[in-house]
Amino acid sequence: MGDRFFQAKIVSAGCDWLTVTFKPDAPQVRPLQLLVQSVQDEATQRGEEVKMISPQGYNGMSVQGLFFGGREDGYMLRCSGDLADSFYRELVALGGTYNITRIDFQVTAKRRPQDRNFVERLRKTITAAAKAAGRVRPPVFGCVENSQRGDSLTIGSRTAERFIRVYDKSLEQHGKIEPDLLRWEVEYKGELAQNAWSMLCNAASSMWLAISLVSGELQALGVFEDWMKDTAPIRIKTTHNYSTNERRLDWLQNHVRLTVKRLVEDGLQSEVIEALGLSEESQVSGAGNAEPFNPPLQMSFDGDELKEVKTA
Repeated sequence: MGDRFFQAKIVSAGCDWLTVTFKPDAPQVRPLQLLVQSVQDEATQRGEEVKMISPQGYNGMSVQGLFFGGREDGYMLRCSGDLADSFYRELVALGGTYNITRIDFQVTAKRRPQDRNFVERLRKTITAAAKAAGRVRPPVFGCVENSQRGDSLTIGSRTAERFIRVYDKSLEQHGKIEPDLLRWEVEYKGELAQNAWSMLCNAASSMWLAISLVSGELQALGVFEDWMKDTAPIRIKTTHNYSTNERRLDWLQNHVRLTVKRLVEDGLQSEVIEALGLSEESQVSGAGNAEPFNPPLQMSFDGDELKEVKTA
């Protein structure tokens, strides 16, 4: 009886996460610092805890899903939830140059009351669609079932430029919101994040863009939900087919370089070379029938640029 009278309902939709990096002399830094400070002051007055954290080496204060911090090569803004959906407008208004490293969109929608095992249902649907399409690689799933915060399903690799999450929003909020709500999220990084940001800057509404993007990603996997009716699905594509080595080098540049630099500056160059498996002993022990050994690298930094100098 309940299924017969069920009505699909979208409770909320929009930009749900935003990570932006800036150069040290970017003109947006000072206005953002003032804006973030005002949000932190209001949170402090309400008795909320302000924490000092250092994500990716950026040192700053975090409160209520909002972080702004700096390190020697620039600054990072990170915000989630409603703050992400409002701060992106501030960023657009400021203009200038910056780097969008991650952007998420969400749709929160009513689910059918009897759709309790949505994790298994979605897994079967996506797997069947991939098989029917002749895809060689099976979908990558991550599942958390029967936890206190509700079931959840992730689709894709966590480090990929496109990552999808589905979870029980009502249980995640411990019953503080209406029951039977599912949260559908899409996370973009790299070039996809840049493309999604361009679309958001030109969109009349973050809500309708989020609905289009999330439904487009899910429909590409073979998932069609009640709330998707009358939507205009969009799926962002990359313009450059990155090779595996390009992705590895990008990861080294954005996630490893600063740590290596600090260790070398602290006089731990030999330890770094050993940890990376670049010492003579490491290469000889794992060489087997590999090509002749190349001399170890001598590391030095010219500004922020890592130099590699072979030694005889």
